[in-house]
Amino acid sequence: MFVFFGFVVLLGFAFWVGDKNKPEAVSTSTSYDEVLTKIANDKLDDLVATGYWAHTNSNGCNYDCRVGQYLNEDMYSWIGENIYRGICSEQSAYDLWEKSVTHKAVLDHESDREVLISRPYDEENCYIILEKAVLSK
Repeated sequence: MFVFFGFVVLLGFAFWVGDKNKPEAVSTSTSYDEVLTKIANDKLDDLVATGYWAHTNSNGCNYDCRVGQYLNEDMYSWIGENIYRGICSEQSAYDLWEKSVTHKAVLDHESDREVLISRPYDEENCYIILEKAVLSK
């Protein structure tokens, strides 16, 4: 979903899967927080390098594909992502996400893990990404 709000463009996405069995672990040496951070940083790398503004990367790998590189569907029962582009302010990102039904649904969804990362793309502006997940029980 695209929401144009001044010079700020927002994208919100949530991906649901059915209830799954709890995994033993993401890997023997990786935590869920590290995995969500990797998913977010990979997306930010693509945004900064290409300016391609979507949940799908410039190479065509959609959100499900990006998450699937690190997590199997049996590892989570819900995962969501919000992306922000604008002034470097986490509060501004949250304020704008609150005004969008799709983004607010991601914000309001209870989660086990949450990662928020900000990355500047010029002197005044940043990409901010929020990744949230509910682990399988």
